[in-house]
This record gives sequence, structure tokens and C-alpha cells, in this order.
Amino acid sequence: VTAGEGPRRGGADTAPRNVRPAPTCDRSSLLVVQIQMNALKYNNDTTNDGIRAVRRFASPRNRQTIATVDEFVRTIRSPTYSPMLSYDSVRYTPVQESDDYAQVQVLTRENDTVTGQYYFRLRNVDGGEYDGCWMTDAVVATPQTVTASGSGVAHPEGRPAAG
Repeated sequence: VTAGEGPRRGGADTAPRNVRPAPTCDRSSLLVVQIQMNALKYNNDTTNDGIRAVRRFASPRNRQTIATVDEFVRTIRSPTYSPMLSYDSVRYTPVQESDDYAQVQVLTRENDTVTGQYYFRLRNVDGGEYDGCWMTDAVVATPQTVTASGSGVAHPEGRPAAG
């Protein structure tokens, strides 16, 4: 599926460097998060194709919050979200899922050090072009501390931002 096409049923994006995926309605919420994180990892710093791919998965509500691609790029490149561009390993933990809402915790690491903890909040879109597709409403960055074992421990207060 290329950038200009709408949702399709069938055919998962399997190429490890595929930064042009778009929402389809046959993917689980977890797979949607994994596709976005993969796109960010392989983002091209000149074209920002990976960041643009993530924006394609932004729900209509999310796009109202961060209206332009340039603003979206600035948000992802900010110190809060930039670890999503440079991680060498990532852990996904589904936290909650119902028919229309899901939340997935993402923990990024670089050189065995936790660099970021995020909560992807997704909605199964009702109506419009992406009816029935999982799309990201927001990504909440959660401050954490790193324990002696190298695991991240979330602080109770999070820093919400659309993502």
C-alpha cells in the first residue's frame, strides 16, 4: 500500500524497512503500533518518510490536535519523542483492548539503557474512509527511572501529547 492509497483489507507490511505503509482494516492494534515504531526506526532524516508514515496512522481526532505534517515532524523530533527514532530494541506490552479502544505500552532501549516509555492510545475508527481501522489517537510519553537491573519504572504522572 502506498502513501496515496486508502485502506485495504489483506496483505500485511512485512518489509523491515517499509516506511510507506498506510492504515488497513485487517491489522490488530498491536501490529499498528509495531508498524509505526518500525517506520520511525528507519526514518529518513532528509525526507522524514518514517514520520510521515506514522502520521498516516493518526486518527482524525489526532490530526485535529497536530494539524500539519511540519508540526508532527517537530513533535516526533522533540527530546520527549526522539528516542522512538533511534532505539535498538523495543518491547511492546498490550495494556488494554476492547472493540473500539486499545492501549499499548512501548519501551525503547539503546545500548541496554531504557530511553523512552510511551503509551499508544488507539481507536477503532467509526465511519469515514478508515471505518473499522485501528488508528492512533495519542501517544503519551511517561517519565521513568531506570533501576539497577536496567528496567524502566514509570512515574505516576505522564506527559500526554498527540502522536
